[in-house]
Amino acid sequence: MEHVLPHVRGRHCDELDIHALIEGGEQVFQYPLVDHDPLPRWSAERVTLMGDAAHPMDPTGSNGGTQAVIDARVLAYALAHGLGLEFYEEQRRPVTGGVVLANRQDGPEVILRLAHERAPGGFTDVEDVLPLAEREEIALRYKRLAGFEPATLNARRSWTVHPQPLP
Repeated sequence: MEHVLPHVRGRHCDELDIHALIEGGEQVFQYPLVDHDPLPRWSAERVTLMGDAAHPMDPTGSNGGTQAVIDARVLAYALAHGLGLEFYEEQRRPVTGGVVLANRQDGPEVILRLAHERAPGGFTDVEDVLPLAEREEIALRYKRLAGFEPATLNARRSWTVHPQPLP
């Protein structure tokens, strides 16, 4: 447990004695976050990757699951409209590659790092440390990068695949 305690030194939580909890623990399990550099391609012949197989990323902002859902929608759209795997990759690889790289720099959680850097001793009002306009701009930049900023979503074509009658 001694190797964990330095990481929580100086931390305080009114509802929980963090140090006692760690010191009283029997085991510590470590599950490292793993990502990979963006791949140069996802598809070969009639096989393609999607989700974590195509773009494993740090789970910043719950984006691994979100990007996998978007992959599925774009892949279904590409196949339903005869656009092929190339279209799917052209639409998705740049976006997911950007998200992987942004998440390595804290993604939208950069707000937490900035707050700590600007007020290492803590603060009473977040507005004094990170004004709402700055927080909103950080969030908006990440939403644009990740492909789920509302104005962009509303302006682009829908990835919806309409059901076709069975033969």
